[in-house]
Amino acid sequence: MLCARKGFPDPVELVAPIDELTEARVRAMFGQIRDNKMTADEALAALRAGGHRLGASVKLWRLDDVIRWADGVGRKMQIDDRS
Repeated sequence: MLCARKGFPDPVELVAPIDELTEARVRAMFGQIRDNKMTADEALAALRAGGHRLGASVKLWRLDDVIRWADGVGRKMQIDDRS
């Protein structure tokens, strides 16, 4: 199983996890909106409050983390575009 290999990224534990990349994107988005009804800090607080812990049987990974891992170990990612 791929996720059991040492060095593979840890799975996401929270739905709507707020990492540095997500926070930077939210702040950038709010920097472009002219008539903000809320601040970027308020939006991030709402995202954090809305995140809930996933059960132990659910395993999800952020695509950015998997791509970085694949690049680091010399693996080529294949995109499955089935919808």
